[in-house]
Amino acid sequence: MYKSKSHQIPVAYEMSGVNQEIKLTEGQIEFEPKTLKIKGHAQVFMRFIPKLGINIEAIALEFFEKLMGEEEVEINFPSIKLSAKLFIKKSSIGQNYQITAIPYKEPLLIGSPDKTTKVIFHVLNFPEFLGKSDIIISEKNRSERRGQIILKYDEWQIKITAVRNLRSLFKSLKSEGGYVITHVGEIERLNKRNFSKDECEEILLILHYFLSFAAGYFTGPILPIGFNENNEQIWEEWHTGLKTRYDSEGLSWFDIMHGEILEEVFPGFLNQWQNKIWNEPVKTAIYWYLRSNMMEGGSDGAIILAQSALELLAYTYCVEDKKIWSYKVFDKKIASKQIREILSSLDIPIDIPASLINLFALEKKFNFNWNGPQAFTEIRNLIVHPGQKCKRLVGHDLPLVEVWKLGLWYIELVLLYLFRHSGFYAERLKGGRWKGDVSIVPWAIK
Repeated sequence: MYKSKSHQIPVAYEMSGVNQEIKLTEGQIEFEPKTLKIKGHAQVFMRFIPKLGINIEAIALEFFEKLMGEEEVEINFPSIKLSAKLFIKKSSIGQNYQITAIPYKEPLLIGSPDKTTKVIFHVLNFPEFLGKSDIIISEKNRSERRGQIILKYDEWQIKITAVRNLRSLFKSLKSEGGYVITHVGEIERLNKRNFSKDECEEILLILHYFLSFAAGYFTGPILPIGFNENNEQIWEEWHTGLKTRYDSEGLSWFDIMHGEILEEVFPGFLNQWQNKIWNEPVKTAIYWYLRSNMMEGGSDGAIILAQSALELLAYTYCVEDKKIWSYKVFDKKIASKQIREILSSLDIPIDIPASLINLFALEKKFNFNWNGPQAFTEIRNLIVHPGQKCKRLVGHDLPLVEVWKLGLWYIELVLLYLFRHSGFYAERLKGGRWKGDVSIVPWAIK
């Protein structure tokens, strides 16, 4: 039984290298295809290459050939009281019968979540950061500063701390790509009282969206483990979820030299998460923002995704929340006016930023008299409807990357405003910006 330590967050599944598989458990297993019961020995892994997922590998000496040709099978893992349906990826006959299978459905819950007082979890591929809540860990005559944030809201406290040797791990991650556990987290009530599995699942989902929004790609908690008041493990959950393979450093509004920014933004993020009007739009906008930020579909596809997020945010703000326009009025407005309305209402600049040199020069060359939302949507329209809009631009090189950056900058600022942030952020349009170079959000300047 795994017991946590009181002086620091335990790391139940520590990775010493990038893409190193994690062995979750092993033991006797029972397969039940149709009316048969076949016993074997199985090991369960979380594997990262060639694809992130839960893999179950089993061998048996007899009757395993009955599984040959099967695609789905029920299994029972008596030692951990786990029953699940598996999809058989591969089966072979050698000295023993062997199969490799994956869960038909995730997550897999082991144990009982009743009487949970603390949950630890692990985080994949979150960037190394430093902030005001960092801790110093002394081990083997050396000290290591580990980035830490403490997120608080209502009666809850969430700590997220870097694993040891994170700098070395992240260096390998940058060179090799893939996955590695970078941080470990802890969820507790401030009064140390029990909480339900549903409450835990909600917090883990919140962290998935919040940490992904900060990183600029899909990341968040994996492998949560629940403890009772005696610090004894009573349950764990195997689940991968939507996570991005690390190929290059993501660009976002979060500056890694100012970890405290996450602590400042989190309460406002939770406020909008709990707002019935904004919950689904925030989740959807972040999803499209992340896919755009990862340039899915190239720069032109990323622009289309970014405009989808901006139109959703504009509709929710102007129609559902502030009721500036009715749906009929909003629907008759062209996209640039929809986006301009929300930006202007939130004190976000609408002029084309001078740092976007090529876009700025294009607007001046053709004397379009565009503002930022017009430039963004007109270029998007030319991608989606070639030849129908801005015919003078057909055949000219378009500054797609700059337009893409402009759209993402708008999304970041709108969301940060909605999350009531009035401090610093990393401004993606600022030329020559270095790590630690932050700007004040525009509405705070006013």
